[in-house]
Amino acid sequence: MVPIRRILVPLDGSVTAESILPHTSRVAMSLGASVRLLHTLEHGRAGGLTRDSVEWRLHMAEARSYLQHVAERFQKAGLEVDTVVVEGRPARQTIFEARRWEADLIALSSHGHGGADGFNLGGIAQKILAHAGISILLARAGPPSDEDTPESGSYGLVVLPVDLSLRSDWALSVGTRIARSGGSAIELIHVVSVPEVPERRPGDFVARACRRRLIDMHREMAQHHLTAIAEQLTSPGLTVRSRLLESASVSRALVEATDSVGDGLHVVSAHGVSGPSPWPYGSVTNHLIAHGTLPILVLQDVPRAMPIRSVSESASTRFSVVPTAPWNN
Repeated sequence: MVPIRRILVPLDGSVTAESILPHTSRVAMSLGASVRLLHTLEHGRAGGLTRDSVEWRLHMAEARSYLQHVAERFQKAGLEVDTVVVEGRPARQTIFEARRWEADLIALSSHGHGGADGFNLGGIAQKILAHAGISILLARAGPPSDEDTPESGSYGLVVLPVDLSLRSDWALSVGTRIARSGGSAIELIHVVSVPEVPERRPGDFVARACRRRLIDMHREMAQHHLTAIAEQLTSPGLTVRSRLLESASVSRALVEATDSVGDGLHVVSAHGVSGPSPWPYGSVTNHLIAHGTLPILVLQDVPRAMPIRSVSESASTRFSVVPTAPWNN
């Protein structure tokens, strides 16, 4: 599995997009990753302006100043950070920059300058999630807080769904590292799926007995696995608890189990026990992305790169990479 060493953060200057900043800081500090802040001058906002015009230069200066201000806040946390300004379509340029810089993770908010519009994800976030092909850190856009700064805090709880697959073991490893770094508690959750067993007639005793037997076997295996993981992780200063749930819908049970969690992070693999599929995410992870209430770190176990030509603008749209960490000056 690919370690996370470089995190790309697309920002459009809005407070909703900046919802991702504290989460980026926490994850970057936990994993020892560097950060690149990206701002895209949209064609619609600077469209029609020549690069020699005063107004175009003003747009560029404002974008650079904005990113520099955000970068300085990251520096206070001791993070290595630089900034990039490009022109084009935000989703395409984000994916193109992630490929060019060889980013391991894109960190973004669910919504940008358009604000929460009644949909769980904004249009740009949807495009990036669908086509990035690398790990994603997604924050739920919300009202800004005075304490919600890049240099502050740690998670109260790191939630780790466990589905008994090797892929979830990778998520477990990364989530545990984040929890240890920030002094967070860990909650292991496994959902026993209630299988569909056809009943030839209402109240079919044989069908119900078969269903119950399958559930009990699953519970026994899962409980043994959760106990083993908890014993392995438990150490001074690290609180580990586990929950074994039972539901006909694994994804719904996971969302409901974390609805009341205030300050937490979901860490999951893009795909689970069912393995690779033609889609970027498995059904459970896709449901958590769309309907979960917690910020979520999705570790892409099967990279799915789109051809560069399908996401990039012309090479001339690249303007500047500005190192801002003191040791890069």
